[in-house]
Amino acid sequence: MTQSFLLFRVGMKRVTRLVAFIGVVLTLTSSLAQTRQEFARKLNQNKRQLMLSEKMLKEVLAQKKTTIKTVAIYQSQIELREEGLRHTQGKLDALDVDIEDAKQEIIGITTEIERIKVAFSEAIVLSYKSNKKMSKMHYVFMASSFNDLIRRLNYLRRIMDFRRQQLGLIQKKKQENSVRINELLVLQDRLALSLKDKETESEQLKKDKLEYAAVVNGLKSQEAKLIKEIEQRKKRSRELEKSIRNAIARAPKAEAVSGFVPGNLPWPVNNGYISERFGLHKHTDFKNVSTVNNGINIICERNSSVSPVFEGTVTAIIEVPGMQTTVLVKHGGYYTVYANLGSVSCTQGQQVSQEAVIGRVGLNSERITELHFEVWRGTNKLNPESWIRR
Repeated sequence: MTQSFLLFRVGMKRVTRLVAFIGVVLTLTSSLAQTRQEFARKLNQNKRQLMLSEKMLKEVLAQKKTTIKTVAIYQSQIELREEGLRHTQGKLDALDVDIEDAKQEIIGITTEIERIKVAFSEAIVLSYKSNKKMSKMHYVFMASSFNDLIRRLNYLRRIMDFRRQQLGLIQKKKQENSVRINELLVLQDRLALSLKDKETESEQLKKDKLEYAAVVNGLKSQEAKLIKEIEQRKKRSRELEKSIRNAIARAPKAEAVSGFVPGNLPWPVNNGYISERFGLHKHTDFKNVSTVNNGINIICERNSSVSPVFEGTVTAIIEVPGMQTTVLVKHGGYYTVYANLGSVSCTQGQQVSQEAVIGRVGLNSERITELHFEVWRGTNKLNPESWIRR
């Protein structure tokens, strides 16, 4: 009986270690699951943006008129494709980790089943040998006192409980193993599909780059025309900037506002992608062509509604030829600009919330649905990408 008790204690220690190990694994699994969910979210978002970019590019090419905007759309599409491949690779890496974890867990579970079986078998054999020498009732009634009797009864009960627990653990571990093997098969299927997606996207990226090179070569003979086009855009941008500065100068003194913080603002449209970024950009393929953007341009679906990125007051509604209508919203010491609106549904002086619709995106000179969005602090222009959520 002493050997049985020792085996019982050893078995209980193994169970305790197993439970602690499972706790650590669950914590790590939760953290890794969040990373995998983030990869999936970014990949889905990237696919939606790519679909929109491809749609817009088809519309532009259907006009049989290639402009610097066509080149910009191709560039942004290539960027989206490359970003999608990075997210796909992240997903593949995560799947590799998941598959390896599943394999190791299956090995661990199988090993643990064998270990429990061995401990259980040893306990059964030892119990059988002990029973041949002395019956359980004989063992109980050999107690020297009432307290000793209770102790012996409790000991026998604990041994029986331990055996039942071992049998339960074996069954549970077998079920866990079966579930994990099925999960492994699913993960391997996902890996095969993701590898196929990566291969397809890589081929499409090569095709995009070849088409981009063809567009650039076709435009190089029209560089003078492109420069003229850029100058017209710069002129419209200067007119808009002048109108914004005049409106800010006329606005009442800025009051403090909380919540208007970098990286925390929603997008002004529900669906879209950034087609042109903030600041000065020298074109890599046209050495004499450079553009300056006081904000960012967002290509979106036709007739997309526009909402303020933060609650505020409509300070001005500005008309600039070639940029349709612009709405300027004041948020304390900050201002946001929504240009190229085909229609406006707010009035000057109106208080607007983040949920309000202040207008709908119109078509630019290339017949593309594109919102021009700016962020100002006082009279200083800021990079909107630093303020809206990624």
